[in-house]
Amino acid sequence: MVDCGTWRGRPSRATDRLVRVLDEDGLRRLDTLVVTHFDADHWEGLRLLAENLRFLARPTMKLYYPRLPDRAPKVADATFAMLVTSRFSGTRPLELATALESVAKVVRHPLARGNEFEAGQRRWEVMWPPEQLSPGLWRRLERAVREAEELAQRLDRAGFPMLRANLEEAYERPFPGGDDTTSHYETGRNDGWADDAAAWDLGQQQRQSRGVRSATGSRHRERPGKPANGVHGLDAVSSELIPSEFRGAFIETSKRLAAANNDISLVFHDRHSSLAVFGDASRQVLRSALRGMDSHYRVVLAPHHGTYRLPSAFPSADVCIAQAGDSHAERWPTHLADHKQRRSCVNTARVGTISVW
Repeated sequence: MVDCGTWRGRPSRATDRLVRVLDEDGLRRLDTLVVTHFDADHWEGLRLLAENLRFLARPTMKLYYPRLPDRAPKVADATFAMLVTSRFSGTRPLELATALESVAKVVRHPLARGNEFEAGQRRWEVMWPPEQLSPGLWRRLERAVREAEELAQRLDRAGFPMLRANLEEAYERPFPGGDDTTSHYETGRNDGWADDAAAWDLGQQQRQSRGVRSATGSRHRERPGKPANGVHGLDAVSSELIPSEFRGAFIETSKRLAAANNDISLVFHDRHSSLAVFGDASRQVLRSALRGMDSHYRVVLAPHHGTYRLPSAFPSADVCIAQAGDSHAERWPTHLADHKQRRSCVNTARVGTISVW
């Protein structure tokens, strides 16, 4: 399974849908989780998934996620600290690995470009993030983390210590919790980013027939309304924790950290050209990640929920799926214009659950 996030601070909705799709048999067979990057809308639903695994014998669960490149600052930890501060809690209750380890033996595998891993009876090649960052990208990540740390100090001096405390705790227990084990796969090339650049179920993929189906009738409509101002609902921060004079800075810092996290999204594909996954990789990142990838796949998961501009080398697909909510839909035409295959691009915000076989 690749990603399961949250929507406007309500991860239970995504998790409930996932459980309905997998049913009890699917949950029993689930042994591999892939988190493309460290934003809550990609991993927080997996934390609640643990509650649905309690009836099983303690399985071994493989957890794959991006390996932070050498010299990379603690951008994932800082983003996590901002998230939990906005939720009025400490870091431990929201840790993904902590929740999973209560019901399974979790084996962690951080991944970088050139690594390979097995899942869903296929072998997958990782195309991003690189092991080493270019100076330009490293400076961007470092700047985002530094802003969060400076904001935490200002809040602490003003008598609001929660962000500082959460940063310190997150640094001690980096996402996804505990010490990372070194990937047992050999590392390949170290491609960097140019300095001038600023629920797929991996189960049975061999079927007798092929097609695409959208379950429009079963769609649960999200509450309509204007998209949140901040990142994943961070503009709902309580004034008791973040005073009004710091609220704008908190939201802007969260946005910068989210953008930095997107730049270290896990990008991977299989050699049979069946699926390509891009997380929230930006257009600049895609230009580098696409080197060595195929020009066409059966299925492509659209970068950043189908809202980003695409480079000219972005692959075509039998079906391109944007995993999106209502607030992403207004930027869907941007994706369609760049991908130039309107008949093959579908958006879950419009058609609901999508099955590919």
